[in-house]
Amino acid sequence: MIGGSIARSLRDKQICEKIIGIDACADTLAIALNEQIVDEAYASVQDCPTVPQIVIICVPVSVI
Repeated sequence: MIGGSIARSLRDKQICEKIIGIDACADTLAIALNEQIVDEAYASVQDCPTVPQIVIICVPVSVI
């Protein structure tokens, strides 16, 4: 949820040309693409063909 909120805000403020989402959960990636939260979605960093200019890492507090 945090990553999606940040991505939406970046898109709304037109701060980024492209937003790439990375998540191990295919359902989460599908939702992000369908709701146009991200432009591209990948299951892992290794799958992403683009080198990003900025990376924002979001994880649940319970994982830290």
